[in-house]
Amino acid sequence: MLVLSRKKDQEIVIILSSSDGKRELITIKIADIRLGKHESDTQVRVGIEAPTKYAIHRMEVYESILAEGALLETGSCPSRAVQNSRSATGPNPPNRTSRFARFGR
Repeated sequence: MLVLSRKKDQEIVIILSSSDGKRELITIKIADIRLGKHESDTQVRVGIEAPTKYAIHRMEVYESILAEGALLETGSCPSRAVQNSRSATGPNPPNRTSRFARFGR
């Protein structure tokens, strides 16, 4: 794991290179830092800009998606509405065209 220190409004860039030489960028920006009364209450707001073909989730959301997928595959999902709300190819990626609009980008 790479651990970096960043200040508010600083960015980190992840460069994805394909075998044909094309590059795609994922940019991570520290949008805000909110200090709490205790260190455990401090929050860092992160903005992520990436091509829309990549799904980006918080870990707890990703784990929920995995668990839901396992339930759907086994057929033990109690709600058929969940199955019917998905296309054959899986969930639709969210519209991320204005991810940084609130952060002046």
